[in-house]
Amino acid sequence: MKKFLTLSFAALLVCTAAAIAQQSASPSNDQSSQSSAQSIRGTISSVDNNAKTLTVKDSTGKDVTVYCNDSTRFSGGSFSDLKEGSAVTIQATDQSGRMVASSITLSSKKSY
Repeated sequence: MKKFLTLSFAALLVCTAAAIAQQSASPSNDQSSQSSAQSIRGTISSVDNNAKTLTVKDSTGKDVTVYCNDSTRFSGGSFSDLKEGSAVTIQATDQSGRMVASSITLSSKKSY
């Protein structure tokens, strides 16, 4: 009986250690979204009010499509104030291949 209990306890320890090792080896969703946070500065080249997206041409000339949602915070205006040619600074994270804005700061002058 003692051997059975000892073997059962040892098997339990091995399984627990394996589960802990697997959990610590795989990153959580929070860690991966934090590592993909980006700051985007540029000029708005288009706005889609229905899809709540805007396309920004950054300082390198690259067009970046940014999605807004109910959590997006605005400074210097609101989504309806976003116009082609406006300068913006955007904090965004990559969520399943889409850049989603957490905050957008609207400037009065054209930046790029």
